[in-house]
Amino acid sequence: MESVDKQPQMSETASSENNDFQHTPERLSGRIIAFNKGYRVNRSQYLQETSPQKRKIMQEELAGLIIELAKKGESIYLEGLGVMYPEDCERCCTYTFQQKAMIRVEDLRTLKFEKAGELTQLTRERFPRLIETNRLADMLYLRLPLSLQFSWDHIDVRRYLRGMFKDIKYEVIVQGYSNQLEEVGCFYSLHNRQGNSFSDWFAGADIFLTTSWSDLLRIKKKKIINQPVLRNAWEIFEVAYGKPLKTFKVDLNNELRELGYGDINLSESSGINSEINLAVFQKPGSVSGSEENLLYVSDGVRLAAFNHSQRVTAGNEFVLQLPVTELKQIPAVNPDTLAARMFTMAWILMQSSRSKTVAIGAGLSSETPIVPSCKSKINTVFVNDFYLLPAEQLSDTGTFKYLALIGITADEARIASQYSPRHLRAILKHRGLDQITRPLRSSIVKKSVFTKVASVYQDSLG
Repeated sequence: MESVDKQPQMSETASSENNDFQHTPERLSGRIIAFNKGYRVNRSQYLQETSPQKRKIMQEELAGLIIELAKKGESIYLEGLGVMYPEDCERCCTYTFQQKAMIRVEDLRTLKFEKAGELTQLTRERFPRLIETNRLADMLYLRLPLSLQFSWDHIDVRRYLRGMFKDIKYEVIVQGYSNQLEEVGCFYSLHNRQGNSFSDWFAGADIFLTTSWSDLLRIKKKKIINQPVLRNAWEIFEVAYGKPLKTFKVDLNNELRELGYGDINLSESSGINSEINLAVFQKPGSVSGSEENLLYVSDGVRLAAFNHSQRVTAGNEFVLQLPVTELKQIPAVNPDTLAARMFTMAWILMQSSRSKTVAIGAGLSSETPIVPSCKSKINTVFVNDFYLLPAEQLSDTGTFKYLALIGITADEARIASQYSPRHLRAILKHRGLDQITRPLRSSIVKKSVFTKVASVYQDSLG
């Protein structure tokens, strides 16, 4: 296996790479061919001519360069794939520390992506200072370790940079994601239509970037308050939305039977509460376009973690959001019944955990319909962060964290098992489905048949 020392000694590098550095007839011939073809390279050539170690160094250095350029406000063209550009935004954040909460408004710079198979006049007008491949390659060459600078010159780096972009494009179209520039973020794709060629699949692909990178530019407003100690998990929602529309109890014994778990008799004598307390709030829509929802919140579920272990720092309470407009289209479905089914499945996830808490990205499928009396494809409960209240909350019975329950389809659940829960969370968020359950929706991956994409892929087009 070939290895690359990122920090070689001058004499050692010159000696070890001397044979590669010489312009042999074969190497010179390859350079002439590369020059005549405009530094063209296909994906297979790129993978054959570079080792995994060298590709990894290129990926890491390119990611660092992109971040450096983004801080300066520069946009970068990933040839044949699209434009990565910085965007400034504002967000309101809450931080907790020693029973105090800091609420502040932050100005951030983050990275966005826009698909562009080729540079059009419109793209150039939108990004007038766009950094293209040749200039990007020259910048990248300066960042490479000496061992690679002895082996490669600017022509090589331009070719291999094009090859890297083609490899990323292949991964994101054929596999559905690429994490080659992980320090910057991960690329994902969803297919809106199926095609007869790789270029067809690319044209119909919804490609997006998820990134955890951001640059804090300024803090505009800041307020520090004592973190409230809640009497119950509903109190904070009462402040926001008023009194609940109703409260009711979920009979776990009955729900477990409905889900096919047989006759289970939970009681206080068994040490497990046989009921879940739920409150229903009306969450109004807003002028920004968010719709009216029914918001279900549990109370008391967190106690299972504290009763089980003294080492648990925070328990869980669950939140479920259902769109009112969609519920009106299925009058035969009682939303309370749907909520009871989903909270019971979340309770099963919690009880199956040693800590009696639920991890982000956990899920549970059911052969019994989650949405009774309705031709719904939703059959799995998936757990995510609850974005409105992401921080841990204090209560008189202990610290807890709100988690969002989301109903997803069977093939969406397979994304989490075949790839990762992170992958599924990314595509759900991209489609605005990572906080809400829509009983009537179709699967967001029904046209993303990646095996079909692979079958039509031609390396000459890659």
